[in-house]
Amino acid sequence: MAIEQCLKTDEKNLDFGRLGDGGGSYTREVTIKNDCDHEITVSSSFEPKINGAPMATLEHDASSWMTFVGGETKFTMGAKTSKVLQIRGYVPASTDNTSYYSELNLKNDSSDQHDAEYG
Repeated sequence: MAIEQCLKTDEKNLDFGRLGDGGGSYTREVTIKNDCDHEITVSSSFEPKINGAPMATLEHDASSWMTFVGGETKFTMGAKTSKVLQIRGYVPASTDNTSYYSELNLKNDSSDQHDAEYG
């Protein structure tokens, strides 16, 4: 999709690392940049994926634990601008001591227009 031509990030993987006991809340920041010479509209979400592939089972899915600080999931980025996304993960108290995964998905909502204009 065309968004990859515009959107850059400072972090390929957002790893919260080894967390303490369940029931805690942890926050990380990711900086994204619109590297194109035009405005783009971005929507963001969390998906149950590992390295881009859907999870075979959802027993290690952390996507429902992830939120954007401030609740903003759709926004416009001007040409050559940057934005800091603050992501909070809340680990349920009942969580066992294993790895959990979620993938941040950033999508260009105007990709058809983008492709037509800047293909």
